[in-house]
Amino acid sequence: MSEPYTAIAPHYDRQGLGQWSRVLITFTLDTLLPRYGRHPQTALDLACGTGNAVIALAMCGLDVVGLDRSAAMLAVARAKAARAGVRCGFVRADLRAFAFARPFELITCAYDSLNYLTAPGELRTAFGQIRAALAPQGLLVCDLTTVRAYADEPAEPQTFDLGDIAYSWATAWDLAGQRATTTLGVTTRSGDRTETLTEAHPQRPYARDEVEGALRAAGLQPLGAFATRSLLTPTLDPPAPDTTRIIYVAAPAPPTEIHV
Repeated sequence: MSEPYTAIAPHYDRQGLGQWSRVLITFTLDTLLPRYGRHPQTALDLACGTGNAVIALAMCGLDVVGLDRSAAMLAVARAKAARAGVRCGFVRADLRAFAFARPFELITCAYDSLNYLTAPGELRTAFGQIRAALAPQGLLVCDLTTVRAYADEPAEPQTFDLGDIAYSWATAWDLAGQRATTTLGVTTRSGDRTETLTEAHPQRPYARDEVEGALRAAGLQPLGAFATRSLLTPTLDPPAPDTTRIIYVAAPAPPTEIHV
């Protein structure tokens, strides 16, 4: 079994997994930035994968860098950016340990990438790195899935067959441990040859109070939490008990006043 986002990297976009990143960027640029009065010129997209958000931001004129831990996903992202004719940078690094010489006015992290941090301490560490990379008037936009997303997953394997390639996924949900492990499979067919590669993707859901507590502990001020109605429909509605994905907006917390 391969490490996450190695075997599936060349096939990631064909399955449609990059759609949410583009939707979230559109929602951020058209709705969230005007709402909070921000006009960023620089952006950092964390866990950028195959570069969908990075390319979308660059095409809107932002000076953008994409960061990801997977060399295979970054290779796809670089090739896509070159084909799109956009100028952007890509860096291989971990969400929990990265640093830049300059701050960014917008930081994004899409498609439940933060759920891969399966310990609350790791989430706080990642938010601390984000806080250090944000400009004083910068904005963080990210999304995380809730426990409802994993609990609602069917137990039986799901498949998506395109003829020359087929995808499969099955999620095992551990209620007591609050952990989900999704096994992704890619089967490629070429003539008489068939090859199947699989990856295990561990994740942890986070409740809203956990996320906002981790943001505050890292020196970030939560500004908003918004529900998605479906995978591709972000809203400005507050999260409800049946919300499966929450979009969070945060900014550097103002310095604490000291009265003598």
